[in-house]
Amino acid sequence: MDAAIHFTEVQFLNHLILNAIRASILRDPIAAGYLFHLTPEEARKLAEMPQEQLQSLVASNSHEFLFAPRASFARALDLPPDLLPAILTVQQHGPATAEPARTERRKSQSLEMAE
Repeated sequence: MDAAIHFTEVQFLNHLILNAIRASILRDPIAAGYLFHLTPEEARKLAEMPQEQLQSLVASNSHEFLFAPRASFARALDLPPDLLPAILTVQQHGPATAEPARTERRKSQSLEMAE
């Protein structure tokens, strides 16, 4: 019998990122908060979360990535690698704005199916 945990790609990435952030918080909470743009409450909750609860959180969500790309992600892909750190540092960090388009696509598909 196979006792290994089988994650989807999204679950694997969520698990990997959450554990990396958690390890960073446990090492240096202030640096982790700055590095990962966490509020003190987010850092505290993740640091106090038992590994079993973290795995349950990841396992229950197989298709939604918990960490949206930054708003400037497409632009970052086009930047010369040497300029990337400086430009990303001065740009506002926020989620990409692709979510409304995705929602609209779902709504339009629902309307098409209803017709």
